[in-house]
Amino acid sequence: MRWALHFSNARARALTYIRASAASLRKPQNHVEAHKSWEDNVGFGEVGALSSALQGVRDLIVTRYPQTRQAG
Repeated sequence: MRWALHFSNARARALTYIRASAASLRKPQNHVEAHKSWEDNVGFGEVGALSSALQGVRDLIVTRYPQTRQAG
């Protein structure tokens, strides 16, 4: 039960960052901003937070299902 709650929280955190990243990519851009990379448009802090959130999900899966370690 505890693992399921931790996984649910990690999943919700990752989805929050994914949605924020997707929203920032949908913002109207002017011509100068059109050539920016995804990381520039989203922001370095958001990319790091998203990466950390996804790593948390992965770590919980590997903890519960060690055989998945080799899949990544």
